[in-house]
Amino acid sequence: MTSRIQEVIPDELADAVESGGVTLVLSAPGIGTSRHLQPLCQSVEQLPETTAVDDQEPVIVEDFVSAVFDLEDEPLSSYTYEYGEKSLFSRSGGAVLVTRPRSFDWLCRSDHGVSGSFIETVDTVLLVRTPPTGAAAAVDAVRQRLNKRSPPGLRDDERAAVLEQARYPPYYFDTPELQQHLGWYDATVTPAAFLSLSKYDTAEVLFPDDVGRAFGDRDVSVGPFSEAFADAVSRLVPSGGLPSQRPHERSPAVLAAVALVTVGLADDADWLEPLARYRVLPTTAEGLEIALDLPPGTVDHLRVFADDPARALIRDRLADDADEESVVDAARDVIGQAVDALHSAGPSFETMSMGPEEYGTSPLVGAWHWDGPQALHDAAAERELPTPIRELEGTDDETDPDWRSLVDGDELLEALDGGLVVLSGPKASGKRQLAASLASELADWGATVTLPVLTRPDHVRTGIEATPNAVVVATYGAEPAAINGDDGVRALPEWVDDGSCAGAVLICDDTNRARLEDVAERAGCDELAAWTDRVEFSVAESIADIDREPATVARDLLDAIGWNEIQSPSRRSIDVESVTDQSTLAAIAGVPDHALDGEFVGTVVAEAVDVISTTHGPAAAEQWLSFIDDLVADVGRNRTADSDESLLYRGEVYGTAIAAVARANPRTDEWVHAVARGVLEVTNETAAPHGRESVGGDVEPFATAFTGALARLAQPPDGSRVNHGAIECVDQALHEMVSDDGWQFPLHFVYGGAVGRIVRRADDPAAANGGITTIVSRVRQHAMSPNDRYTMGVLGSSFASMLGAVAGIECSPEELSAWVADIESRAREAVQIIIDREVQRMTLTEFYVAGIGLWLFEHGCPDEDVGSFFDAVGRSMCHTATAFDLDHDPETFVLDGYGHAVRTIVQLGELERAELLFSTCHRLVDTIAESGQFETEQQRRAALHANALASFGDVEQDDPDAVSSYPYGRDTIPFDDSLGFEDWMERYDAAVTRGVAVDASTAERTQYLTEIYRETLSTHVQGFDADSDDGVTPREEHTWYAGLTDRIEARATTTDSVDDPVQFLADVYGEAAVNWATDGDSSRAQEWITVLVQSLRTSRESIDGPDTVDWFEAFASTDAEILAAVLTRTDVGERTHERLVEAVLSQIQAAAAAPDNPPHPVTYVASVFGGALALAADAPAEEVRFGVTEVLAVLQEAFSLEWIELERADIFKRVYAEALSQVGRTHTDVSETAEWFELVSTRIEATATKETPEQPAEFVAAVYVRAIFDAAQHGGDEWRRRLDAELREFTRGPYVDDPAAFLEGLYADVVVEGAKRHGPRRRIEACIEAVSESLQAAGDAELLRADGALGRTVSRTADTLSSVNVKNPGDYVIRIDHGLRRTGYETLANDLFEVEGSDEPDFPDGEPVSNTDGGRGSNPPEREDR
Repeated sequence: MTSRIQEVIPDELADAVESGGVTLVLSAPGIGTSRHLQPLCQSVEQLPETTAVDDQEPVIVEDFVSAVFDLEDEPLSSYTYEYGEKSLFSRSGGAVLVTRPRSFDWLCRSDHGVSGSFIETVDTVLLVRTPPTGAAAAVDAVRQRLNKRSPPGLRDDERAAVLEQARYPPYYFDTPELQQHLGWYDATVTPAAFLSLSKYDTAEVLFPDDVGRAFGDRDVSVGPFSEAFADAVSRLVPSGGLPSQRPHERSPAVLAAVALVTVGLADDADWLEPLARYRVLPTTAEGLEIALDLPPGTVDHLRVFADDPARALIRDRLADDADEESVVDAARDVIGQAVDALHSAGPSFETMSMGPEEYGTSPLVGAWHWDGPQALHDAAAERELPTPIRELEGTDDETDPDWRSLVDGDELLEALDGGLVVLSGPKASGKRQLAASLASELADWGATVTLPVLTRPDHVRTGIEATPNAVVVATYGAEPAAINGDDGVRALPEWVDDGSCAGAVLICDDTNRARLEDVAERAGCDELAAWTDRVEFSVAESIADIDREPATVARDLLDAIGWNEIQSPSRRSIDVESVTDQSTLAAIAGVPDHALDGEFVGTVVAEAVDVISTTHGPAAAEQWLSFIDDLVADVGRNRTADSDESLLYRGEVYGTAIAAVARANPRTDEWVHAVARGVLEVTNETAAPHGRESVGGDVEPFATAFTGALARLAQPPDGSRVNHGAIECVDQALHEMVSDDGWQFPLHFVYGGAVGRIVRRADDPAAANGGITTIVSRVRQHAMSPNDRYTMGVLGSSFASMLGAVAGIECSPEELSAWVADIESRAREAVQIIIDREVQRMTLTEFYVAGIGLWLFEHGCPDEDVGSFFDAVGRSMCHTATAFDLDHDPETFVLDGYGHAVRTIVQLGELERAELLFSTCHRLVDTIAESGQFETEQQRRAALHANALASFGDVEQDDPDAVSSYPYGRDTIPFDDSLGFEDWMERYDAAVTRGVAVDASTAERTQYLTEIYRETLSTHVQGFDADSDDGVTPREEHTWYAGLTDRIEARATTTDSVDDPVQFLADVYGEAAVNWATDGDSSRAQEWITVLVQSLRTSRESIDGPDTVDWFEAFASTDAEILAAVLTRTDVGERTHERLVEAVLSQIQAAAAAPDNPPHPVTYVASVFGGALALAADAPAEEVRFGVTEVLAVLQEAFSLEWIELERADIFKRVYAEALSQVGRTHTDVSETAEWFELVSTRIEATATKETPEQPAEFVAAVYVRAIFDAAQHGGDEWRRRLDAELREFTRGPYVDDPAAFLEGLYADVVVEGAKRHGPRRRIEACIEAVSESLQAAGDAELLRADGALGRTVSRTADTLSSVNVKNPGDYVIRIDHGLRRTGYETLANDLFEVEGSDEPDFPDGEPVSNTDGGRGSNPPEREDR
């Protein structure tokens, strides 16, 4: 294979690499090869890493020779042989192997599996160099990267000096094959090799020219590196630092470096220390390796091993080796000449090295501002407290502890190696000390730790990129290497991502952590892998322990602030040595602020008060107590950047202090007042302005202070006896400090919070009994009043606060239920002091309402615990509803409690709270529904949600302006995605199908949703009951009603929620209207009925699919139910009843006459009145007559029929027929309708004689024809027989002259109906079978001749149909003929319809082709059936 050999300049390198092939890149050190290849593809440092790169993508091996040296446990041929398992030559994307000319030459001459012939196997060899013609441009390019602005031009002498300084001499290959193909690598310039230098450096540097002067023409030869040599030396190899930088113990470069140090130690050589101290440029290192004939990379390892701790490790291991002399001899045999050369030239290093004051003047040297590890040590020292804050096991060094004792060392180093590590923790927790120790260790093992100034990160990045093994350390918002801007925060992960540094450490105090996250998000760090994959290490607070007594600290504090020495304390007069970022109190106590917990500081304050009170009264001590409070506030601010958390800390401090002061002097509350006055003033000063939320409802730190004090006193943590005098003292102070203006929120918050603290310290209710009982006794004492309403407010709110306070305790669900049950039992016992039973019930309702809707959130229950709390509260509500004698329906108690809780949340307008409740409330609903305390789970679940949805209407009634404004809620800003009141309703509506409802079938879900929305619009609406003074109406509370109807119609269009949208909407709106018509408050019923019916009619506009006839059948059915309900209502006044009836009748007429009503108006009217008349059959026996009478009376007297343009008799016929048909379809047991049928049949006869006195029999016949036909079609055989029996009785009466003719004509008309109606042929079959049976019964009753009765009847049918004016009368004959044959009357069919020369045609599937089923020439349906 012939390789393509090409010389390129650095800028041409990326373009010269051919995709898919293997390219060998040879370049001088510091020429910038990696930088120019970086955009091309992914690079790796180890050969095994190439397998992780996609085979279709090219891969760069950064230093091919080092990668070969570091290969272990597998042969090199796996990568270099064409058919090797991991061959670089078989990659589709190709590979780029980068190395230096001398390194590759040395490799080919060694025995590491690469020979000179390797050059013939690659596709391309690229010699990267800058020719003399491009040298000036290369220098200018580097100078441009060094400067923020365009640098001035160089004079000729300056340029000549720079080119000489940057010159890299030609390299002549020794390997024959390389000599043959390449000859030599020509001279070039390497100005980029100087980029890592800065004129602000402190280290001295050895330059390439120094090597030539030191070693001259000395001829040095080392080797060979035998297995025996490797075995002897490799066990001395030290290791440390970043995992990827740890030396491979059998690498030639590592072995050579260890051997040099070993012999140097044995000879006590003076050249080790200078080699470790001086910086060596890449070109210098290669010059040394050439001069001493050392393997490539030896100098980098030698500089690490020549210095401590590596040198000490080599010395120790050598001393421990039993064959120390033989090891030294083996090393000397291989590298003896190199050692001799170093012995000779070593002393000259001191004079040849160059300091920054000299090399800093070079145009190729930058001005990078960065500090080293010492800056971290200095910063850590500034933050150390006067007494040791760390005492680590296994070390006597208190000032510089082993950083591995603070974090997992291996884990941190692994994360830092090529990644970003974030060190966080409280101030003075040891983060900087950890970072300083880590930085020192990394520097000892060859890393360059830099703390750069990141105000202009793009500028300093050039120096970082050029610095080998650079690890960057910075601090957010503090020193050292402070980052304050977006660019600085983004720079660290960006540099890690692109390989500019080997890793980065970002230090951040906890107080700055929230700001760091905000800045990182703003800077776009989330798009950087190093940021998203960062590893966090938190330095725990527990490393600082307080070993001083609070009384001692209190005395030191008073001494420091000048107690009894000066008149007034001030910060200028404080006598204590300050500590950076730590408070005065921390400096006095000798521990960092984060270790000063509230209990310790509170005890210090109490001890200080004890000292002060010996000589001063509370008034005289006020300025001293105020000053101490300022110092406490400093501690809180240093502990956290969150002002709210700082306030809570002060509350914790003064909770301890108040309790201690009260215990010390329980006979008076004046010192409690004096201590608490500070937190009261702070609470009033920091209270949020109106409309803005604050911690604890503007009660902090006051609430936390008194909560902690009462909890400590009621159940002392140390198990001591309860000091009731101290409790009385604190409670008295609490009541005196809370303003008596009716706003007693702080009192309830404190009592509930105190119980919560006691619960958190106890294992179970029994263990907490004493403490809780003490708090409850204070509440009961406060609640005692002759005014039951006042008592209700105190008990309801205080126990609700206790309920909310236990919500977030860490315990199992079973344990939480026990705590809730304990609070419940105490609440039920406490309400016994209320005399009025109704007020007792209201108090217990408020207990649950406020507990769920307010105190759960005020006490900060974690989101993940809300569900378990709702489970427990649901069981508790059901238990209270059934176990306590409420003088009230248990279901109503539970419904009211849940609905009012939702109302409370919505009314407060806190969106986050509402969303949490809405997303979890199904747990509470399911628990109540499944409790077994109520009849049906689904109905109870639906009722709870209905009550909640209805409560939104109550909210609008209370504050219509807030509801109608956009967006809805407290402290909301109108953005595009803000939520209006209807959106809040939608959020809650989503909850109704969570939980158990998720697994319901579509039919079950439809029924469930129907119940919810129907009851929401009726029985659960405020004002539905007649005894309500005020109520919600759809027109007044329009926003609520519109939002609810939107949700209902949205559900109707969702196939997985509703299977029949028309029926669903009719059931929801129609049944809700019926509820109002039946039981709703009379003053609001008319409006509700009108609006609900209108909503049903307009809802069809949003529903696609259903036929218009389906809609109007639903409308008619709804109107019928409403009419029946209104007519039979007896609990309203006469005038009110008349108005209701008039409104409903007007509604019916409007619907019947609507232009888009498909049937004739008479059909709609008949359906409505017939349906209303039929509904009377479902009434109790004693109300049947009333229902029938009322419907018929309205039809005859109150409802105008003139507009229908039909005879009244025809209208009544249809009404009666519809009523009979509906009853027959809905009642399988005929006996249930006996009374109704007797009444209606009598009224049919009476109406017939009144409306058609000349032909009453025809009227009756018309009614029964339709009813019998309907019964035949729907299989109502029993009902049809009952109709037949009534007909036979009528036939015997005075209105029928010829019974046989009358009955045969009537049954003939039934068959006519079957023939004329469109649809399946089974209709005519059913009619014929029914008529045959009816004729037989009439014959048995001797009302007609049984023989031939069916033939005569069918003959009448044929005669009737032959005279019908239609397009194709013969079609009816075909249907009758078909019906006779299918029902077994084939002979009769032949006699009546036989046609000469023709037989019955064969019809597919037994169905004849009939024009009555549509098509050309078909008979149109009658108008009333359309």
